[in-house]
Amino acid sequence: RTFNAKLIKELFGLVAEAA
Repeated sequence: RTFNAKLIKELFGLVAEAA
């Protein structure tokens, strides 16, 4: 199965900002 790369990228960005 393929995960939406865009969604993962946005989620990672949020995590990076929160960290």
